[in-house]
Amino acid sequence: MKFADSLMSATPLVGAAMLLLTGCSAMSQLSGGGGVVSSAVIASIPVGEGPTLLALSADGSRLYAASNSQFSVINTAGNAVIATISIDPYPAGLALTPDSARAFVTNLFAVKLTTVDLAINAVDSPIQLFASLTRGGFGRVSVSPDGTAAYVVNGANQAMAVVDTVTPDTASLMMDMQPVDVAVAPDGRTAYVAGCKNFCATGTVEVLDTTSRLVTTSFAVGPKPYRIVLSPDGKRAYTTNLGGPSVSVIDLATNQVTATVPVPIEPTGLALSRDGARIYVASQMAGTITVIDASTNSVQATAKVADNAREVVVAADGRRVYVSTLHSVIVVDAQSLGAASTN
Repeated sequence: MKFADSLMSATPLVGAAMLLLTGCSAMSQLSGGGGVVSSAVIASIPVGEGPTLLALSADGSRLYAASNSQFSVINTAGNAVIATISIDPYPAGLALTPDSARAFVTNLFAVKLTTVDLAINAVDSPIQLFASLTRGGFGRVSVSPDGTAAYVVNGANQAMAVVDTVTPDTASLMMDMQPVDVAVAPDGRTAYVAGCKNFCATGTVEVLDTTSRLVTTSFAVGPKPYRIVLSPDGKRAYTTNLGGPSVSVIDLATNQVTATVPVPIEPTGLALSRDGARIYVASQMAGTITVIDASTNSVQATAKVADNAREVVVAADGRRVYVSTLHSVIVVDAQSLGAASTN
């Protein structure tokens, strides 16, 4: 765990920069250069230089990949890039509006939310975020179910931006931790913010009332959380934890961790199938995809799929899993992993 520990022990912005800028090349040296190594991989789609963030349209017909200075639009039926758009370097967060009309992208040293109009595949007017002591630092983004608000974490400044996407207007919320990721509940009333306090031997999730914009409670998760997602019914949350490494399973009725599932080193990607039955974890250093059965919180399969496996999203029908690597997005057959969804 020396590599992951060094990332998180640095200052927040330096740590983020190390993971964004050097993580992929370092993994290439360790594991042999970014090659696809699993028979479960059915396609490899070239995109820009990593790190590459992924988001899937609501109907599953388009996959969007935000790479270094390049935003790629992928037709999932043909597994091919159909458009590329120039964006700022070093993307740190990517999210779509629920209707898949717009994409929001943050960039490590920018103080704006880049907006991409997905109807015409062109960059629209950006939304200004707030200036801060440490420039930039904006990372993961989560959009409310009605599409009217976007929540953007800023670990470097222990803050979060709340963006009115209609006006547009931005408010800043100061946090008592370094937030790394945020997920909004299906009813839009609550946001769950994962992050670190002090040395982060234990991670923290703070529960934010989106109306009052006040933290109502908090609870502990695994050490050094990196990603957080919610189940489709909003009853559970999952965090990947760089310390361990592991996945924490949280019952949101009690705000208690009910299970801790070990996964391979450096779990940087986390996604659920749309029926909530399967949890997929991409472990960058290990180059693996781990499939967890959500009903039993047990590992169903772990497969080496590609060096530098970083981000993961799941197709609408659960039959394909998309994983970003150093210079490409690979398409993985979920059935070959023994983990096809029952959608």
